[in-house]
Amino acid sequence: MRKIITAAAQMGAIQKNEPRDQVVERMLVLLEEAKRESVDFVVYPELTLTTFFPRYFMEDQSEIDFWFEKEMPNEATKPLFKKSKEYGIAISFGYAELTEEGKHFNSSVIVDKRGEIIGISLGGFIIILQNVFGLIPLPSDIYFINTLPMKLTVWNLIIIPSISCVIILLSSYIASKKASSIEPKLALTWNK
Repeated sequence: MRKIITAAAQMGAIQKNEPRDQVVERMLVLLEEAKRESVDFVVYPELTLTTFFPRYFMEDQSEIDFWFEKEMPNEATKPLFKKSKEYGIAISFGYAELTEEGKHFNSSVIVDKRGEIIGISLGGFIIILQNVFGLIPLPSDIYFINTLPMKLTVWNLIIIPSISCVIILLSSYIASKKASSIEPKLALTWNK
């Protein structure tokens, strides 16, 4: 069995005027601490790089866009990717993403032990529910948007879960096939 040590890195309060490079410095201190504890994977919270800006009222789109990352990694976060590679620790952190098309997302990046991005997760499920069913009212006098900025196609909703199910079934089948080939007497001796 492989043992993976995971750490949840709690950042504490991030002030509205705190620049991203200072936040990354705090992240690096936590990463250094994780290295001393032989951690394999560090998970930082949602919107790690900024204060929780949605609580502030803003009408100017450029003021809103200030809180979003236009690329990942960027100049502020490159030291984090570099230390991830140097320490051999995988990391994940949430951030606000602004795409080239002008779309805004609540994203999370997953970085492997080589300091390379291996995945970006979008908070899609909640957004789909909100856009289709309008479960949470977004009054325009409070929020700067009335729908959440995400569009998924039928293709996304059919293919992605189908491929996931095939992978899960295949891995379950392989594991059960391997387990069924073990003699019960031998399995009982391994539990001692």
